[in-house]
Amino acid sequence: MNLASKISELQARYSNHFDLGGLCFQYISQIIDNSQIESIIDSFEGFLEKSAAYGFLSINSPEIKFDEIYSQLSNPIIKKSISVFHIIGISLLFKNENDFRYQSLINEWFEHKSIRVKFLISKIFSEYESQFIQDLSGNNKENFETKLLKKRFLKDSYNDLQYPANFDLDDIIHLLLLLEFKNNQVLQYEKDKKELLEAVLFSTREIQSKHRLFNNNEDQYNSVLHSMLSMNFTVENQSQRGVSGTGNTFGELDLKVFTKEEKYPLSIIEAFVISSIKTEYISKHLNKLTLNYDPNGLSRNYAVVYVNNSNFNDIWQRYLTFIQEFDYSSEFQEKLIIDSTANFPIFTNIKIAIGTFLYNQMPIEVYHLFLNMRKTPPNKSI
Repeated sequence: MNLASKISELQARYSNHFDLGGLCFQYISQIIDNSQIESIIDSFEGFLEKSAAYGFLSINSPEIKFDEIYSQLSNPIIKKSISVFHIIGISLLFKNENDFRYQSLINEWFEHKSIRVKFLISKIFSEYESQFIQDLSGNNKENFETKLLKKRFLKDSYNDLQYPANFDLDDIIHLLLLLEFKNNQVLQYEKDKKELLEAVLFSTREIQSKHRLFNNNEDQYNSVLHSMLSMNFTVENQSQRGVSGTGNTFGELDLKVFTKEEKYPLSIIEAFVISSIKTEYISKHLNKLTLNYDPNGLSRNYAVVYVNNSNFNDIWQRYLTFIQEFDYSSEFQEKLIIDSTANFPIFTNIKIAIGTFLYNQMPIEVYHLFLNMRKTPPNKSI
């Protein structure tokens, strides 16, 4: 089972649980339904359980007896019968009333419990985060959860980290840990997408501005594009040439770009040469950027078009019309294709269009970078 599937399974299991673990999860996730507060409180019968529920729900009640709660938690027998969720909920209750005895309650659990419990406490009480990270760095266990924590907080490299099929530790802390890891992946993925966009824009500008230095050799364009992107990403050339290949000709390039370390797929880049609007030829490349050739549904792909035509602006307008009228997959519910050249004023010989599509309620973008690669200088008399 992959991480996304496991997260969905656990979220469905715990989101509506009226136990202290589920209530703790709802508190952290900020999904407590205020309309159900009375029924939530009524579902807890024990004195300490109800007190912890009050803490998670941020409720003050005259029936709360702080001294009695603290006295019971000091009883060694009771200590053995309660969970970390009792301690966290009650500590929140005390903290909300500025009763700083909560610190001794939390300290004792934090100092003597596992790295998982330390992680949970630091999620709610931020003052423990630095100590949690320090303890994590000194933890030598190599189990799945410790690896996840180290990857998330210490940036340790576990490139082969996979959700173990026989892993059966299904609880709230486990779910929170997976969500923390997933959210960090999303943030990192968005950062990588932004960096890739900047790298593609920089590389294409370099290629266009120096194309005559490459003797207008189309393979050199692609070699430079591949090399420049490979500095910060893992880049695989999907093009197959020769009689057994896909029919790619010189000047065509089909790249798949991954993150450097984890090799998560980021984007597909189609690079090709045109001198006129040949609809069948262009369609072949655009189709590779849609679902038939992109089963992962990557959220941003690129078409890099090397243009050899004496009337660059005219062919750009015809290309723009073509991609606006192109028959994209029926699975795209909406499409919007706009000329965004004005948003990139530094690119004097590059036109840029951005296509945005809606697929499974998620936006997918295709950047069209249209490069003026005219082989001969323009006639000065024109």
